Amino acid sequence: EVRFYDIDQVVNENSVYISGEVFIPGKYSIKSDLTTINNIIKLAGGLTKKALYDNCEIARYKIEGDERVREIFNINLKDALKQHFKIYPDDEIKI
Repeated sequence: EVRFYDIDQVVNENSVYISGEVFIPGKYSIKSDLTTINNIIKLAGGLTKKALYDNCEIARYKIEGDERVREIFNINLKDALKQHFKIYPDDEIKI
């Protein structure tokens, strides 16, 4: 059996990756632009007791000209949780 898929359904999946001090690190699909760091941490089973609340790293990618550029944000996790820091497709979160 041969199956054909719409390329947009296969390639353009909106997802984020979370690693570090969460119970279930990995890749998570997101459905909207209203996703926050709180949502992703909840999906990942919450924070472990080793999580440091004063630091979190978020890698965000953007296109500049014909290059893919990676921006790194080092943020205070406690503040990010209070402010419901917005997460975008393809973000990589390290706790």
